[in-house]
Parts: sequence; structure tokens; C-alpha cells
Amino acid sequence: MEEYQKKVTEFGGSLKKLEGKLQKWYNRTRPRYIDLVGDFGGRELFIIEGDSLLFSFFFDPKTHWLDLTDPTGGSQFLGVTYLVEKFLSNLLDRHCAFYLVFFEAHKFIWRENSKFLVVRQAVIEHLKANANEVTLIEFKDWWGEVWNEFLDIRQPLFVLLDDGQQNTPAYQKSSDQSSSNDVKLIAKRLVCFCQAFMFSCITKDVSIALLPGLLFKDSCVFAFVFDRIGYFLSKQECTNLEEEIRKVLPTYVPIPISSIDIPKEVPAIHQLKSSGNQRMFYIILSVHHILLNQWFPEGVIKAFIYHALLLDYLPLKARAQKPLTFTPPEVVSFLDEFYKCAQLFMNSHWQRQAETFKLACNLGDFIDARLYAVLVSLSEHDLTLPSEIQENAETTLDILYQHCQSKIHSSLPGSSVVIPSPSTSRDTNGLLELRLFPFKFPFYEKYLDNLNLNSNEVDAIDGEIDYGRYGQNGNAEYVDEYHWHVKKSLNEITIRNDSRLRDYQKYVRFMQSYATSLGTTHNQTITVDRKKSKNQKDARQSEQQAKKKGKQAIKANKVGNKAKAIIEANKEKNLEKVAADSQRVLGTWSAEIDRLKGTGEKLKRLSGLLKNPEKLKHPPTMMKMQLIKLQLQVQFWADELNKDNRDGRTDFSKAMDVYRQVFNIFHEFSNILTNEVKQILEKVLDRLGMESSARKLREFIPKTKTSKSECLFQFPSKPINLPVELSDARFQLKYGGHSMDRDTNAVDDPRIKTFRPDPWQVEVLDIIDRKESALVCCPTSSGKTFIAFYAMEQILREDDKGIIVYVAPTKALVNQITAEVYGRFTKNYPNGSGMSHWGIYTRDYRENHDNCQILITVPEMLEILMLSPNRSDDWSPKIRRIIFDEIHSIGEADGGVVWEHLLLLSQCPILALSATVGNPDEFHSWVEKAQKLRGIKMRLIKSDKRYSELMKFAYIPSLPLPPFETVYPKPTDCFIPVHPCSALSWVILKEKGFPTDMKILPDECLQLYDKMCDVSSGGDQKMLNRLNPDNWFRNKIPITKADASEYEKAIKEAFRNWTMDDGKMQFVKQIISYFRNLQESQFSKLECGFLPEANEFHVGIKQGKFDMYDDDFLEYSILNLAAELNSQDKLPAIFFHFDRHGCNKLALKIFGTLESREAKIRENDEEYQTRKKKAISQTEAREKFSKKMSESKKKKGRRNKDDNEVADLTVYDDEPEIFDWEKNDPRFSFVPPNSSITDEEVEELIKRQRRGHDKNSFWKALKRGIGVHHGGMPKKYLQTVEILFRKKYVRVVIATGTLALGINMPCKTVIFAGDSVFLTALNYRRVLMLLIRRSGRRGFDPVGNVIFFGLTRTKISRLLVSDLPKLSGHFPLTTTMVLRSLLLLTQSTNTNYAEEAIKGFLGNSFFCLGKEHLSTQIKHHLYFSIQYLIRENLLNYKGQLLNLAGAVYHLYYTEPSNFAFAVLYKHGVFHEICSTVNENSQDVKDTLMLVLCNLFNVKPLRPLDTCFSELRKKYPSKIVLDPIPEPIQRILNAHNDRVLQIYSTYIISFSKTIHEPDNKLPLSRSQFPPKLTNLDHLAGQLMQTCVSFTARSSFMAIVSGQGDCFNNVYDLASHLRSNIFLDAHSIPFVETNRHLNAYLLDFFSHGQEKALTEANGIRPGEVWQCLKDFSLILSTICVSLETMDGMDENVLSGFTMVRDHFNDKFKEIWA
Repeated sequence: MEEYQKKVTEFGGSLKKLEGKLQKWYNRTRPRYIDLVGDFGGRELFIIEGDSLLFSFFFDPKTHWLDLTDPTGGSQFLGVTYLVEKFLSNLLDRHCAFYLVFFEAHKFIWRENSKFLVVRQAVIEHLKANANEVTLIEFKDWWGEVWNEFLDIRQPLFVLLDDGQQNTPAYQKSSDQSSSNDVKLIAKRLVCFCQAFMFSCITKDVSIALLPGLLFKDSCVFAFVFDRIGYFLSKQECTNLEEEIRKVLPTYVPIPISSIDIPKEVPAIHQLKSSGNQRMFYIILSVHHILLNQWFPEGVIKAFIYHALLLDYLPLKARAQKPLTFTPPEVVSFLDEFYKCAQLFMNSHWQRQAETFKLACNLGDFIDARLYAVLVSLSEHDLTLPSEIQENAETTLDILYQHCQSKIHSSLPGSSVVIPSPSTSRDTNGLLELRLFPFKFPFYEKYLDNLNLNSNEVDAIDGEIDYGRYGQNGNAEYVDEYHWHVKKSLNEITIRNDSRLRDYQKYVRFMQSYATSLGTTHNQTITVDRKKSKNQKDARQSEQQAKKKGKQAIKANKVGNKAKAIIEANKEKNLEKVAADSQRVLGTWSAEIDRLKGTGEKLKRLSGLLKNPEKLKHPPTMMKMQLIKLQLQVQFWADELNKDNRDGRTDFSKAMDVYRQVFNIFHEFSNILTNEVKQILEKVLDRLGMESSARKLREFIPKTKTSKSECLFQFPSKPINLPVELSDARFQLKYGGHSMDRDTNAVDDPRIKTFRPDPWQVEVLDIIDRKESALVCCPTSSGKTFIAFYAMEQILREDDKGIIVYVAPTKALVNQITAEVYGRFTKNYPNGSGMSHWGIYTRDYRENHDNCQILITVPEMLEILMLSPNRSDDWSPKIRRIIFDEIHSIGEADGGVVWEHLLLLSQCPILALSATVGNPDEFHSWVEKAQKLRGIKMRLIKSDKRYSELMKFAYIPSLPLPPFETVYPKPTDCFIPVHPCSALSWVILKEKGFPTDMKILPDECLQLYDKMCDVSSGGDQKMLNRLNPDNWFRNKIPITKADASEYEKAIKEAFRNWTMDDGKMQFVKQIISYFRNLQESQFSKLECGFLPEANEFHVGIKQGKFDMYDDDFLEYSILNLAAELNSQDKLPAIFFHFDRHGCNKLALKIFGTLESREAKIRENDEEYQTRKKKAISQTEAREKFSKKMSESKKKKGRRNKDDNEVADLTVYDDEPEIFDWEKNDPRFSFVPPNSSITDEEVEELIKRQRRGHDKNSFWKALKRGIGVHHGGMPKKYLQTVEILFRKKYVRVVIATGTLALGINMPCKTVIFAGDSVFLTALNYRRVLMLLIRRSGRRGFDPVGNVIFFGLTRTKISRLLVSDLPKLSGHFPLTTTMVLRSLLLLTQSTNTNYAEEAIKGFLGNSFFCLGKEHLSTQIKHHLYFSIQYLIRENLLNYKGQLLNLAGAVYHLYYTEPSNFAFAVLYKHGVFHEICSTVNENSQDVKDTLMLVLCNLFNVKPLRPLDTCFSELRKKYPSKIVLDPIPEPIQRILNAHNDRVLQIYSTYIISFSKTIHEPDNKLPLSRSQFPPKLTNLDHLAGQLMQTCVSFTARSSFMAIVSGQGDCFNNVYDLASHLRSNIFLDAHSIPFVETNRHLNAYLLDFFSHGQEKALTEANGIRPGEVWQCLKDFSLILSTICVSLETMDGMDENVLSGFTMVRDHFNDKFKEIWA
């Protein structure tokens, strides 16, 4: 034992040293607080560290009523089990995928306390045995190979664990000092072990999420998250720390498990087996062992055995004992000894023995110490038990008495141990009775009629209304008259004065330019016949004409041979004319092509001409033109083969173009194909070496024997056969996957003139025509957008009144759609109507929104319109259809609930469009219910047709990078192909198969097949022969995409089948390892690379070993990457970097290097300097001459004006053009030489758009083909980037993920530049589906490139195999939403519309799908929310909003802070603060800001106060926000007490309507008690000391000893019985003791952006948005105060000064 203690001491010393280094690292990390489900993890696998989870529950009596240091009050094992299950169940309800992991090494954390170890083991055994939905895995440690192999196979996204640093009450105070010290020691060990584990995970590219601060909100799970980006240590420091962790922790000393010898007196094995369950098994063993060594009173022993048996029979209500004020020493001593023994037995061979006996695991309810203590106090009479239990008790006691009688002190229960009466505790009776106000609003009276809640008379309870002292001017009714952030009347008609008209005209001109870049400038004129009678007449005439045509068609079928001959003769004459016209075009085109130099230029021009085939309507002439193209392609391929190709590169795509062109001609002109043409095609294939394909052509017999004109085709003199041996099928798979024909089963439809739609598109058009709704889930490039325009056109054609609304998730997409609508449609309205066919409505800009038929907007603004009483009278009822683009945004934490509100409020058909819905069937079933309430049919349309191939690469350059010379470097092999199989895990492949949307391209299928052949032992020859491409595609020449897809499906199935055969699993592992090793070897080289010294082109880059995954590497190599893309013809490209500030830095890095390199070259270029000097002289001379001529004109007057002009022309006409020395050198610009837009046009566009903005570098960068796109840039700049990118002038764009939300910017390549917590499965697919698939749009490249840059191989693999997250709903009803609905109902004159809208809103929300029982609860929630509004004097009993409700209403998006603001206002807080505004304005401003910063736009911090001391020395930020002053806190706390009382009453009243017992655990569904028997007598005795409850969870009542009187809102929301849901965030409860970031107050003080980023930890790209949001809140408050009746001038003055001061600081940085 001394040796053991010595090892423990040594390890403790090493651990202490390591702890300091880990704390240094951890204190520097700055995690984000994000939604783990919607914004980060989705359905990706993550790990929950088990000991952390237990620690978060064990010592937090304030939150969870549990403190394991309490001998009896903290020893209800069932309570711990419930809390763990509830937590895990909450995650599963949100579609989370996780494993619960325990490490044997982490037992060291609990080393001093056997009780904690017993609880730990009991929870583990319970979950393993009973919770089938949760995978629990135990590992020895996390530094060994087993854990590393697990990470490699399972690839978890993050680990959820505790950092041990939350300030729980048990840290500061416990029942005794020794227990408190134990907890502190445990916490200290947890900190060290978990922080070391965090660091280890980060180095393995596994992110970290923290349990402290974790919050369940609706369908979201918010937590602090950080990843490898948060290293904040140098590479060397990281390496040293990693080595020290591996050196120290493996030396931990395991807890010694004593070898318990089995004495002769131990109970017989059969007696232990007969115990029937693990609880009694371990109790008998442990008590027996205790009694062999110690003695205890008989009453203590008996009561313990009785208690253990009664747990299987006693109702939970009888176990909800009130907390004890005192526990006798005998009970405490016995329990201590019991835990020590139980811990030894549960961690020894006896655990395996229990499994051998197959004993039922009921360790989740192992001990209930409070019940045990109460039983000790009962008399023998009180412990009268049913015979079944009595017999079991006697049998158990006999076993113990048989050998341990001498150790039991004879006594009866209750005779030697006296326990005082349980302490009084609050239960339902302790809750003050809440008297209910009557509510006399007819609509809600009818809706809430069945609640059966009795209200009182208003006068009787009027005193319970919190009137406050200010803000209620005679309880005046609030009327919604003004906009929310500017004092402007809602009814004010916007008149376009001269200035406004000029702005409008500029905007329209720009939209025209924007629409031109989108290719939508055909301006289809929509006409409506506005005379109803004429419409009816026309309809009748159309019907008659249709009948007449039908009869004529029947007669036409009977036309004789003579008539047919005449018709054919006329056709022949027309054909001759068409042939002559086409021949002339052919001659013109041929001459134009012959004038060009180079085969490539000719081929490019000819391809462009052939995109307009309407000029060549004569098929034989078109065939000739296609043969000319084929000839050029053959020559182009011959040139490729015979070029000086020293690097061994051959572009086989040129040969593939030849092959495809042959079959294009063959299929398109098969009816007119001659033998001569056929022989040419055969010869081309023969010369290529494609014998099988040529054989197919030989089998074809042409219908036309001779040709009327000579067909010349010149073959190159040099060979053109492929330089490698490939069969036809292999050649197509390897090089032609992207060019295979797409068979989409397109059909003809008279409604579509421009192309043949797919069947699913026709189905959607039919739905639109039938005025029905649809959810359309299809890839973006598949053609969803034209459906939206079809619906718009339909509304425009119907009449001049109907409205269609297009809802887009971002302002950028709104601007794009607006331009498309403007460019696509034109409609003439009656004079004086003031109507427009288009309108836009965003927070930043609005135009024509009151008088348009097509409104394009964002969801938040449409919600405002649909809930506005002013709009409900005339505007809202005119809405005929709403189009929801990117409907998957409903699942986002921020703003997702607004989409749900709109779907429920809509009273018209809808079109919901998306490419990334993870659960379309489930989502459709809910929308269908909402639409059914409106009497509208809803359909689900799905299609998985893909229109482009996505080639995936990792950018792995050779280091050091060569000095940058030009944007046209010599191509290198820096793009490493990423095969999808390299991302697979053989375990996951066996369990789940291939990911549903994992596409294996044809050439990748070929690689997989070849590798399967390599590793196969020969037993699968039949299967492999079938999959041999030459056999599979024997009769499929050429191969189509459909053929390739079938082959892909077959080879996936064969590969998956190998995983199901244990004998072939080794083949699967070998293949996955093979593809993975191809990449890992390259990654390893780069990870071990060194950076050169910093030079003029790599300023700020640190020399030496580096981290290729940090921002330095991105900056170091991004220009070389862009240049490499340019040299390999992979531009235009979009670099996705999920940080705004990072986007700016990367763009400026490229631009700055290009500029400096050009300047350096020009500085040393004598010829350039000479030409520059000459040009400057010429320019000065010309300016001087012009000035002189101008002066001369003035002297001569108007008489000689014309002569002077002629003289000017004479002077300048003969002069050469002056050299433009400022023009960018093409070697240092990504602008292509043959851009479709000139530099002058670009200059004019930039000049027009740039006005008012000073981001000079970004505007200058556009002229070098570089742009930035994110929400922090000015709107006009973003639109300019979009226009220039579409015109292929800007070809390099650095963007955040918002660009992927539908913006039309076709590109060849996307690059994921750097890792981020926001680079999730959803955002990854958004980029792929909404950008890369644009390369598959008609008219664009059929192949797209995906490049991973600065991402680990693990992250790349995770992205490739990840699943789309499922959409989840939000709890629909908040208190503010109730207020807004009442405003619509009470102030709208269109009562029918308002009531129908709210009926839909109160229907089943998406959140209730599968939880339909919540629909009834929503009525209770609504009723008591109304009671709250009445009691806060925001609403009267008639449903009318009162004066102060205006501020609450306008601040709806800040709930519950809007209610806190109203409370503070009416209680005079702001009046008191502002009373000295004229004498001491600075103090007033500071105090107001302190209060506001504690309420609005808050950002939580981790409780690490000490880590900010160094930052405070360097920066002027306080970082940690001071709490609200105590007097103000008291006012808010009083408000919180009122809220708690109201909503507790609501929950209790609702719980009384539930008759199902609350006796099942939430996850395992284990029932308690598991057995039934008559315990009326004993239960009656116990009920005397129990708490009564109906709403609280039975399991939490056992733990807390509390009834239905809840401590706080968290207690209320988290500890309710089953079948009741309450989200704490749907209640207007205001937290007052939060640990918050002082970033807003700090900015108000110093106005420094750098301090906010470096000290306050606000991400640089988020600073602008955070400050802008707060600025809008200040504006809203000021407008609300200005329009409020009885406003105090001092208060208004104080808030106005705060707003102006804040905005001044804001404008200093962002003017």
C-alpha cells in the first residue's frame, strides 16, 4: 500500500505540472456559441465523454437538485439515471447521432470516493442493459491504439465533455468540509484529464463542445464549440504539450481492486443466483462482506434489505420523501461501508458472475438512501409487508444471519435509531393561488372554450396587475401607426420627388445591367384582356375553334394520295429554299473560321456559332457543319499527340470530344446519314483504336444511299490512335464520364417553348395550373427556377390585382431574383393605376412593395407584412401564391421559426423549393397538414437527377513554393484526386452501406473495379466478370449516364456485399487503405514541410515548421493556388472561407502580391519606364493643348465654334494612341484577355456603383479579376462582383457560405479554403448543389472541380460521407407572438382574413409532428401567455394592446429582453437614470448602456475570469460585463417571480388533464415500480412524509423532495412529468446573473474594432453585424419612445444620446 501511495503522489506531482500548461492553452481558446444541430453537427456522429456527463449532474443541487456529497439526499440512484436518460433523450429527439464513451483511466478522477464510482458503474450497467437506442462503449484509455483505431473507423465530428470549471454550488459549499474538498479534488482532476483529452482530440481533428453552458432550445442544442483553429499555441508548443501529455497520463495509477477471497461462510452460488436481479446480488455480497468485519444495529440492516426489496414494488409517489434535516451516524456509516464494498464487487470478477447468471439489471435504481433512512425510523408494525416481499426479506436476512449473527446488534427497527421528522418543503400547496383574469375576445374565447378554467371578475383582481409607475397614459390603446425603426407613418404614401425619382431611375438602370449579366433580358410582355365579357367571348370562340380544328384533323386523315403528293411537293420546295439559305450561312461561317489561326481558335469559334442552330435549318447542311467540327476536333487531338510534351501530360478529353462528336452526328442525323459519311465516322473510330465502336457503326445500314453534294474530310497525316491500350468501354469510363449523354426522359409540353422539360417538371406545372401546392426537392441545376417564373407569369396573366410572393433567405438572392423578374417580364397597366409588375422589400431597401404583383422579399419582412393590420385589409388577401426558395432554412436556429410562421399563416397555395432537405417525406407530411386546413392539396415532388460530374481534389503543393512570377505558371501535379472510397469506414459501410448521396464517378468506378480484381483471391470471378466494363457495356455503345449509373449501383452493391462476408472483409480493408494511402502520403509530406524565410511576397509569414491547416498557410499559398487553377483552365473559381474577415485578408493578400510584384517588375523594366515617360509627356502636352484651345474658343466666341472643333479633330486624328501605363499587366491579373466586357465598361460600372464607399482596395482588386462576397460588404459592391463574375471578368472570388444560398454565379471550380465549425454537411452540400451543379446547367461546362485547401484528410473524409441534417421544427408560440397575433386580430378591419391567418398559425406546428399531444397543451400555453400580458398591463381583458405594448411589439425579435425593457420602463428605472441627463450626461449614457448590454444581443462567456487579466493590460476592453445594479435586479427578479407563478399555474392546470402515470424513464422506458402488489398500509405511512405533485416529474420529486412549487423557470421547464413540453425560451423570463461579454459596452467606450476581436473574442467577420444589430435595436427603442403617449423627455433624451454616441463610434469605422 505504501508503494501504491508513493506512485499516486508522484503521478499527482506530474499532473500538477501538466495542469498548468494545459490551463495556459485552454485559457487562450475562444470558442463559438453555436447550435450543435443546425449550425454544426447535424446528423454527424459525435462522442459524449461519460464521466464529464456524470460530473455535470453529481454536484449541482441548484440546477438538478442533486448533490452526491449529501449522504441521503444525494443518493437516489434513480434520479441520476433519470437525469442522464433525459439528457440523452433530448439529444435523440433532435436527431443527434452519438456514442456515450467511458474511459477506465478516468476512474482516477473519482478515486477518493467509492460512492461516486458505484453510481458511475450502476449508470453504465443500466444503460448497457436497458437503453438500446444509445451505444455505450468502454475504453481503457484515450492515448492507446484502440481509441485511435476507433476514431479512424468512426470519424466522430466532435466530443462533448465538461471542462470542470463551472461554478456549481458544491464547489463552494457542501454538507461538510471533507466532502467539499473531495469535490474540489475531483474537479481538479477532471480539469486536467479532460483538458488533456480535449487537446488530444484537437490534434486528431476532432472538435470540442462543452457541457457547461449547453442549452436545449426548441430543436436546437447550443454549446461552446472550438476546434483546431483555436490552438493559440505555436507549432512547437503544441508538439511539446502533446509529448508531455503522452508522457504523463499513461503513468496514472489505476484504482486498486482488492482481491476479495471468498470465505467459507459466503452465501452459496445458487443462493446468489436466486436473488433474481443485480441489485440484490451486489447487496447480498456487500452486506455479507461488511458484517464479516463490522457490526451494525439490526434495524439498520433490516431496513436496508427492506428498502432494496421495496424498490421493485413501491409507487414513485410514495418514495418522494421530503428532505431530512438530520441523518443518524449509524446510517451514514453503514452506507459508506456499503459503497466501499459494492465498488469492489462491481469492479471484480463478480461482475462477470452476475452476467453469467443472466440477472436482470436494475442498477439504475440501486439505492434510495432517503427512503432507506425513513424506513429505519418506522416501527415493526409500520413495516408490515405482503407475504411475497416478506418471504424474500426473510430469505435474504437468513443468508446474512447464517454466518454473521455475531456481527449484528440485536434491535428492532425504530428502537435504537431515531430520525427526526423530514423537513418541510414546498409543494403545490406552497404555490400562491393565481386568480385568472377573464378574457372577452370572441375569437380566442371560442378557441379556448374547452379548457374549463374559471376566471374571476376584473374588479376583484385588478390589484394584481403590475401597473408600475410610468408609461401608461390612462391605459391608452396602442395603435400600430409607425414603422418599427423610423418614425414614419405606415399609411404615408411615398411620393417620388426629383431626388427620389433619380435614385429610382439609377436603381432601374442598374437592375437592367444586372439582369443582362444573368441572361434574362428578353422582356416577355404580359398582356391581360381586362374586359370580362370579352374574355368569356374569347373563351367560347377558342372552344369552338378547338372543335373545328378537331374536325379538320379527322378530315385530314382521309385526304387522298393526290392531296398528300401536293403537300409533299410543297414541302420539297420549302426544303430547297431552306437548303439554299443554309448553304449561304455555311459558306459565311466557313470563311470566317478559315480566317482564324490555330485549330483551337477555329474550334472555339465554330462551337459558338453552332449554339445558334436556327440559322441552319437544313439538316444535311447542319450535318456538314458538324463534320467540319469533327474534322477540327480530330486535328486538335492530332496536335495534342504530336506536341512537345516533355512533362508527360496528354489531354485525353480532346480524344473524348472526337469520340462523342462521332456519335452525336450518328444519332442526330441517322435519317439522312449516307454511306460516305458513315465511312468517315467509321474511319475516325478506327484511327482512334475504338474497334468495338466502329463495329457498331458498320452494322448500321444508311437509309440514304447517295449524297447530293461532295463531302470532303481531311484526316491528319500523323497517327491519332490512343497512346495507351484501352478498350472502348474503359476509355469512356476513364475520360468521358462528364460528356456522356444525359437521358432525362424529357417530354414535349406546349407550355414550355425553350426546351423539353422532364416529367417531374411537367407534374409541377400541372400542380400550379390546378392552384395546388408542392414541395419540390431536386438539385438546383435540375430546373426549379423556371417553375417559379412560370407561376409568376400565371399570376401576371390572370389579372392586375393578384400577388405572388417570392421568399428568399438572403438579401443577395432577393436582389438577384428581383433583377431576373425585372429583366424577364414587362406588363402594361392602365394609366393611373400606379401598378408595377415587380417589387422588392428588405430591411435595407424597398421599392414598389405596395403596388406590385411580384414581391421578392426575405422571410422576416414578409412576416411583418402578413401580421400587419394595415396590410390585412387590402394587400394580404390578394396573395395568390407564395414561393419559398431554400425552404430548408426552416431548420436554422436563427430565423428558422419565421419560415414556419409563414407556412402556417399562408392562406394560398405555396411552392416550397429546396435541394437539401434531409427528411423530405416527414417535412412534406407536416406541410400537407397545414395546407389541408386551408383546403389546398399538397404534393411532394422529388428528383435526384444530376447534371454534372464533380471531380474532387486536395491541393497539396510542393514546399517551398516557387517565387510568384505570373498568373500563368507551368502546370504542376499539386491537385491530388480524392477517391470517395478513401473516406469510407469498413464498419460504417457494413452497418449502413454507402452514404445515400455519395456519387462515384465512372473513372472512380473503374479504379474501384480494378482494385477489387487485384485483391480478390479468385472466388469472386463470376461476379467480377459480370462487372468487367467490357462485358457490362458490350451492347451499350456509346455509354450514357444512365448506363454508368447502373454500373455504379452494381459495383457499390458488390463492394458492400463483401463487407457482409467475414472472409472477404480483409479485401474491403485493403481497398479502403489503398485509396486512403494515396492521399496520406501526400498529406504527410506537406504536414512535415517548412516555410522559407519571409520575403517581399510573403510578408508576416513565420519561417520554419508550420501548421498547414492554419490561416498563415492559406495566406502563404492562396495566390499560387489561384495561378495554378488559371494555368489548368479551372477558372472562374469561388474560394469558400467561412469567416468574413478571413475572406477580406485572403483577397487583399492576392491583390497586394499581384500589385507589388507588378510594381517590382515595372520598376526594373527600362522599356516600360521609357514608354511611361513618353506617355506622360504626351498626356501633359495634350492637356495643355486642349486647355489652350478651350481658352481660344472663349475669346473667339460662338462665331467660330464649328471651325475650332474641326481643328481639334485635325490635330488628334493623326496622333497615335497614348500608351496606358496604368493598365494592369496581364501577367498579374486574372482578367482574361478576351473578356466579354471592356476595361472602360468595367471602369464605368465601378465608378457608378462605388459612389459613397471607400473600400478602395476591394474595388481596385476587381480590375485584376478578384472579388469578395459576404454579408459585410456593401450591397452595390456585391452586385458588381456578381455581374463581373457572370461576365467572366472577375474570375477569383473569396466568399462565405451565404453565397451558396442560390446566387447565380456559374463557375468551373469551388475551393473549400480552410476549416471552420460552419463547414458542415449542410453547407458543404449547399456549395456543391447550388454552385458546382451550376456547371451542369445547359450551356455550361459538364464537369465541376471541388478542391480542398487547408483541410485535414479527416475533415475531407467526414464531408464526403456526411448525411444531410434532418429538418426540425420550432415551438411556435412565444409570448410576443401572442401579442402580435392579437394586434392583427383587434386592429384589422378584414376580420375574416385575420382570423383565418391566426387559425392556421394555431394549428399543428412542425415541432408537434409526431408529438400531437402537444397541440392541446398549446392552448394552455396561449391562455396563460394572455394572462401574463394582462397582468403586465400590456393587454386589457378585451384583447386590446395598451400603450407600452408598442415597444414590446416593435422589439419582438429580442424576446424576452423586450419584456424586460417594458418592466424597467414602467417601474421608473430609466426615468431615475435619466433624471440627471442635463447635468451628467456621460454617467447617464454609461448606466443606460450597462443595462441595455445586459438585456440585448448578449454573448455568453465561459466562467474563466482569470484568463482575461493579460488581455486587459493590452486592450481597453473590460471583457466581462458588470451585472445589472442590485435595485434593477430586484425589479427583474420580481417580474421573474410573477412569470414563474403564471406559468407554473399553467403547467399544473394542464398536468391535471393527463391521466397516464409518470413512471417510465424517458429513454429506456423502464417502468417503476416494475412489479405490482398491495402496499396500501406501508404506502399510507410513507405518504404522510411525502410531497404532493402532479406536474413535476416523479423521478425528480424523488431526488428533490419538492412538489409543484418550482425554484425557477429552468426547474419548471426541465423537470416536468412526461407528456408535457415547456421550452424555457418560450417564456418571458429574464436571466439576471449571467456571465456575459462586455463587447457592446466596450465598443461604446473605446470604439476600437481590434480590441473587440483580440480582447473580447468577437470574430472579425462578425463585428460589423453584431454592432449593426444593436444599432437597429437602439433605433427601434428611440422610435417606440417617440411615439409613446406620455413620454418623459429626459428618458427620450437619454436614449437618443446613447443611440447617437453609439452610431458615431460605428460610423467612424464603417462610414
